[in-house]
Amino acid sequence: MTTLNLNEMTARHNRALLERLAGGIRERLKRRAVREALLRLDDHMLRDIGLNRASVQSDIF
Repeated sequence: MTTLNLNEMTARHNRALLERLAGGIRERLKRRAVREALLRLDDHMLRDIGLNRASVQSDIF
């Protein structure tokens, strides 16, 4: 009985860990896509939205 509960707890822990990992990967991919889209804008367009190329490249935005 205790072993089963421990296995269930371990499975839940592993699932939560994988969900956090997947969420982190999704977030990084999303931020990369945004950065690439911003870098396709010219300097004037970046300035219009309060950014500059250096801030976009350094991920400060």
